[in-house]
Amino acid sequence: MTRTRVAVAMGGTSAERDVSIRSGEAVLEALGRPIESAGARFDALELVVEADGRWRLGDGEPKPAEEVATELRRRADVVFLALHGPGGEDGAIQGFLETIGLPYTGPGVSSSAIAIDKVATRALLAAAGARVAPAVVVREPEWRTEPESCFERISALGRPVFVKPPAQGSSYGVTRVETDGPAELGAAIDGALRFDSRVLVERGIEGTEATAAVLGNASEPELLVLPPVEIRPRSGTYFDYEEKYSEGGAIELCPPETIPLESVQELQRLALLAHRTLGCDGMSRTDAIVSRDGPVLLEVNTIPGLTSRSLLPRAAAAAGISFPELVARIVDLALRRFRP
Repeated sequence: MTRTRVAVAMGGTSAERDVSIRSGEAVLEALGRPIESAGARFDALELVVEADGRWRLGDGEPKPAEEVATELRRRADVVFLALHGPGGEDGAIQGFLETIGLPYTGPGVSSSAIAIDKVATRALLAAAGARVAPAVVVREPEWRTEPESCFERISALGRPVFVKPPAQGSSYGVTRVETDGPAELGAAIDGALRFDSRVLVERGIEGTEATAAVLGNASEPELLVLPPVEIRPRSGTYFDYEEKYSEGGAIELCPPETIPLESVQELQRLALLAHRTLGCDGMSRTDAIVSRDGPVLLEVNTIPGLTSRSLLPRAAAAAGISFPELVARIVDLALRRFRP
């Protein structure tokens, strides 16, 4: 059997570089393991996007991406994208790979560009009938010139609120603000503006954090929604970076233990709705707060984490899909999508 040659892209220039490398290393290891139903199917090659933006293919020297493109096309049949955050999930590398004619895993250019922008995602999901938290968008020019007006609009949301840069993942730049005073809120907005020229301020919703992932290409009739994962932070008040990636982080329950069955089913329905609404291919993971009135959607991840503590592999395992099988499915979905 001819093996599929897979270049695993990891690293990148975003704040999520370290998480991306861990995801990429996990995928590389999985691609090298035989799959029970099919044996060894892949030859894997490391593709590292350095912090300065240059690309390193295998044991080669870092070079500008356009200089690596020819060798990449010669040595790989498909690129497995394990790049998180801007530069990896925003459609930029997806567009480059389409330009040089290489298939890649995960959603395409437009889906990626929309999903990484929490403001745009909220608007599309709300228009499709999903519940989202009340929110205010603050732009840097108005924050610098009219802070009192910004405070006034945010005050209408009540407390607590979550202050977020709209195009970051892994909770980078996110602050939970409990007080009504301007000092804490102002510091949170300034912190988020280090990542973006806009800030999304969402009302904190009381409930249980949860996430649901979908496998499949949006244009195809069959999509697989995986069992949701219930998330219980151990020490913090929400699912922040430490809770996500540290060994003593959040308790993750799959299937959920305290979320009512009707809310579990509704979250799965909304994850499918989000996947199709944004036109996601390959995979997506939709995060939510499950309130007493049901799920309130937060965001859609187009390249979910694939580390040992990541939620997508945990959900797949609960559905009887091993990590090597999950990786193989994602590759197969990419090849099917780009097949002439």
